[in-house]
Amino acid sequence: MREMGRYMLLGLVVMLPTFTFFTEHAADAHEWLGTCYVDWDNHFALTNVYAQARTTFAVPTGISPSGQREPCNDGHAACWTYRHRCFNDYINVEPMNYGHFHLSFEDPDMDCFTPDPGDGLGGGFGRGTPASCPVVDWTNERRVMHSHVQDHWIKIWLEDRVSHKPRVFDLPWIWVAGDQPIQFWFKKTDGSWWYWSELNHSTIWNVSTWVHDVVEVRIRGANSGFGPYTLNGFYVQD
Repeated sequence: MREMGRYMLLGLVVMLPTFTFFTEHAADAHEWLGTCYVDWDNHFALTNVYAQARTTFAVPTGISPSGQREPCNDGHAACWTYRHRCFNDYINVEPMNYGHFHLSFEDPDMDCFTPDPGDGLGGGFGRGTPASCPVVDWTNERRVMHSHVQDHWIKIWLEDRVSHKPRVFDLPWIWVAGDQPIQFWFKKTDGSWWYWSELNHSTIWNVSTWVHDVVEVRIRGANSGFGPYTLNGFYVQD
């Protein structure tokens, strides 16, 4: 694992304009229950995203009056996209300027398309041939997160499972995979925003010195990139 060098620290100090907002008070941090790793193949999260992201599309999801998961609409009391249960709370990852992100399958053999398994939500990727592609358990397949395009923003925040308000958290490590760098923004409890303009790909970044006592993280592709970025995972201290 590579730690950020001195040039990154200088970049942090020089490049960070501060934007102050007034928001609802978030619950206090640093009485940690523990650390959770978001690796995109959490069974609870994949079970609760619409259609288990079987076509890789992770879309905002709500509950229908009959109790079924469906794409989010104005009639839902609450919606989520990738919701990872972390002790007493939820780690939420949400698309911002596009209506989805991709939870791609790690297994390169997941390259055929299955029939509808009988739930009315359509087919998804499976293993086999175009002529014979059996249904798999999409909630138990390993995934990585891909953005839709370079300028695709995603938002990470920690939700109290009782009050549903934001909680304060730390994000000490993030694994940027693929071949594209990212921008990494985080909002402190005083309302100020800080960012790195570029964290390079193929690196597990130790950002623990800076990304603590935050209420929100936002990520998009770096300006030097040219395509969708890839995240293999990140840690959250709750």
